[in-house]
Amino acid sequence: MKHPRSVITSIFILLFLGIGYSQSNAQIRAGMAFLKTNPGARQQGIGASLTGVIDEIHGLYANPAAMGFTREWTWAASYSKWMPEVYNTSFVMGYKTHSRLFGVNHFGLSASYLGVPEFDSSEGSAASISANDLLLGGTFAHPFRFGFGQVSVGTNLKYYRSTLADLQASTWILDAGILWRSNRLNTPGLADKIPGLEKTIFSAGFSMTQLGEPLNHDVNGTPLPKTMRTGVAMHVGSHDGLQLHFLSDYRKIRDEDGQISFGTEISWAQLISVRGGYKLEKDALGNFAMGMSLNLKDSYKSISQMLPGRNNNMRVDLARRESNSFFSSPYRGGVSHFPVGPEKFTSVKPQQGELVLASPVVISWTKSYDPDLYDDIKYHLILDQDSLAIATILAEYNGENIGRQFTTKPHLLLVDEKQTSTKFDCGSLEGGNYFWSVIAIDKDGHNRIINDQGKSIFHFKLPAPDLQITDIEFDYHKWITEDDFQGKIKVTIANAGQYLAKDFNLRLDDLTAPQYTSKDAGSHFLMEAMLDKHLDELGPGEKQTFSLDWFTEIEGLHEFAVKIDDKNTVKEGDEKNNEIRAKFYTIPKGSISVDDTVTAHILSKINYDLPFIAEVYFAKNSSKINKEYVRDWVLDPPLTTLAERLNKYPELSIFLQGFIDPNSGEENLFLANLRANAVKDSLLKMDVNLNQLNILPGKKHPLRTVPSDTLDARWVFQERRNVVITANRMESVLFTPVTYNDVEKLPLAIKFYADIWSALPFADASLFIHRGQLRDNINAGSSFNKKKSVHTLLAWNHMQGLESDLQSPWIGKNVKYSISVDDSLGRRFHTKDQRFFLADEAHLREQRFSWPLKFAGTEPFYDFYWIRLFKQINRMLQDNTMRMRFIGHACAVGPENVNLRLSRKRATVFRERFLKKVNSQHPGAYNQVFQRLDKAVGFGEEHPLGVVRTTGDFFLIGDNDSPLGRKLNRRIEISFYSLEKPLTPVENE
Repeated sequence: MKHPRSVITSIFILLFLGIGYSQSNAQIRAGMAFLKTNPGARQQGIGASLTGVIDEIHGLYANPAAMGFTREWTWAASYSKWMPEVYNTSFVMGYKTHSRLFGVNHFGLSASYLGVPEFDSSEGSAASISANDLLLGGTFAHPFRFGFGQVSVGTNLKYYRSTLADLQASTWILDAGILWRSNRLNTPGLADKIPGLEKTIFSAGFSMTQLGEPLNHDVNGTPLPKTMRTGVAMHVGSHDGLQLHFLSDYRKIRDEDGQISFGTEISWAQLISVRGGYKLEKDALGNFAMGMSLNLKDSYKSISQMLPGRNNNMRVDLARRESNSFFSSPYRGGVSHFPVGPEKFTSVKPQQGELVLASPVVISWTKSYDPDLYDDIKYHLILDQDSLAIATILAEYNGENIGRQFTTKPHLLLVDEKQTSTKFDCGSLEGGNYFWSVIAIDKDGHNRIINDQGKSIFHFKLPAPDLQITDIEFDYHKWITEDDFQGKIKVTIANAGQYLAKDFNLRLDDLTAPQYTSKDAGSHFLMEAMLDKHLDELGPGEKQTFSLDWFTEIEGLHEFAVKIDDKNTVKEGDEKNNEIRAKFYTIPKGSISVDDTVTAHILSKINYDLPFIAEVYFAKNSSKINKEYVRDWVLDPPLTTLAERLNKYPELSIFLQGFIDPNSGEENLFLANLRANAVKDSLLKMDVNLNQLNILPGKKHPLRTVPSDTLDARWVFQERRNVVITANRMESVLFTPVTYNDVEKLPLAIKFYADIWSALPFADASLFIHRGQLRDNINAGSSFNKKKSVHTLLAWNHMQGLESDLQSPWIGKNVKYSISVDDSLGRRFHTKDQRFFLADEAHLREQRFSWPLKFAGTEPFYDFYWIRLFKQINRMLQDNTMRMRFIGHACAVGPENVNLRLSRKRATVFRERFLKKVNSQHPGAYNQVFQRLDKAVGFGEEHPLGVVRTTGDFFLIGDNDSPLGRKLNRRIEISFYSLEKPLTPVENE
């Protein structure tokens, strides 16, 4: 619909001017309308719903935080006619900065101009006037990244100037806002229903705009249209397919009702977009708007060289608002120019020219962001030791074939990888110079080469490794064995360089005793290495020690050669320290041994069957019991033995009858009774029952002729001052002979057999024997010194330092033994502990039965002695080496010749009587017994009762100076013995 110019002008004046002199108020009102409307064709097409927009630079007018989500750089311009003769033009630009101190920041500049040509509403009565509004602004925004998305805060500082004719007013305006953007979310369910709707992004914003002082044309000020805005938006779609954009805003302007607006966009393949919007707002320009955009991307080759430029896009926007009864539909057009490729990114490590000591080498760079909402980036990392190869590939990326996949390269790069990560582990690299670069590539093939202070190719250096053999040592086996094991050869290698060495080998050869096992193609024998080990890597400064068991049967000096990286696979700074040689001697071999059980003591025994002396003798005119009867005697004290037997057989009893000797001047029978009671009291003290003890009336021995020999007289009278002990029954139990075993300990040396040989002379040796705290050793140096082979016996005296009659502490125990030898190099070796048992071996040298005889008589006291003797006949018949002899003895009372004759007579009488009893009781064995029965002998008083040891020592039992000793000396001894072997031990009755 067209209207006359005068009508249009009149309506504009109503909006823009007042009446009369207060024209300034009208001008201010028009200016306020200018601030309420944002420039840009796209925003008009979506109903001015800009508060939650994240991909539009004109959004800074509604929410300055939108600047934080703009691209590296952007500029846009727009032009529109509000109504005939009234036009609006704008320009806005933004730039993104990076700094280590402040991070990522966005800056923007904007300008908007509203112009009204000269007009004359007075129909010539006044001069024509013109009007205009100018808005200049600066924007700052800072984005923050969180796990849930990004948040941007921003602010605008604007200068606003309004001019009407010659009247002009200005003010400063402040805007502030915050804008949130979600991470990109996958929507597989939605994509299944509507193909292409794969990703979703949500955003929401809030802002306060037009904050500032009122605009003053005169004394009256007009407040700014302070505006509170909030808005939400949703993007859903995919990079190469369908894209939908839904928006909604709520706006509340000062002194006006709140207004809601809606908008939507539909785009396809980033080529063409159509949009529509609706505002629930009452104004003169209508509520509905629509628009469209055309993207002139660089990927369209026909226009890429002419318009947008490489990696850029130029978008042309058109918008049209709904017409009304006054004006036809206003149009708005705009153009935007912005990058569409990956954003700038820089290197992190290694730094330019860095000497990298760490291994493995890790290359990293900062993340590049693609500004397209649905786009993704991959990184192409290239690394090589040839910088020209890197530069050639970067040149191709900068050429016409953008993002071309390289199938032909100048040569095979060390690293040629595409990935989404900003870090790459190069693994182990050899020393040398390396060059690398990274290209960020999006889905459209746009690329961005890494750039750090103008550099796109980065260089680092890896120091060369230096492999060396630091040590070879022989950890000889300290144990002496009979196998071929010598010990361990230990080789220590090191990387003295500053970088990793990889893929090399370590070889150890015994040059003295090579083993040839195979032939090569030329029929040459190849030596089999003791060790040929492949190593994957060895870090700088790292050491490794390898231990190898050394077995050889070749005794002597061996030379070893150790080589590292003998195939020269590692480039080193020094190749001369890759081999070392050493010589080592083999160790001693052999053993030391002894029987598992060793007889360490021969217990040479003589078993005695000694008579029980049933008499107690007293000193002259005394009833005191001498100590040998109750405490200390060479044998068990007689009264102690009697008490034990009475206690064992409580049903038995004995009779005690005391005697006095008139030849000793004793006349009072009371003394005889005292003596009997003294014996009784002693037995009672030994817990004998009183009922077992009976006292017979004391008696006096008849007066006898005094022997001519004074000593004989004293000894005879001693035996007449006594108490006689008798029993009415079971005399064989109470007065049975007393068993006495004389044990002579004969220590034997323990003999160890040493069979040990060595490549070197021995210097010393010691034999060690131990058990717990018991320890002993033998210095065997004299048997080993300066010898290379020893085969000898080593004797150990386990009784060293002990009296011969003491018990050896080693007997009856499992004992450990070992030998230690030193060779001429000072090396010490041991055999492992072995065990053996030290045992006693009892040898019954002789079995003797001693029968007491009456003074000057030839009969034994008791007949049961014969019974005990004949119990040994079976034993004698079983052992055909066993012999028997009757020996007569006498005490020292009387002349020696008489005693000698009497002892011989006693032996002869007993021998004859014994043979008669044998013939009577064992007639079948008589001849056998007779043949092994020696001739009877008598020794008179020459051999008092005692034991003759194998050493010649004599142990006296029968002391002629004692009544008890003389009783024992007046005896017949029946001796069983063997000249060939020890007797079988006898069970004494």
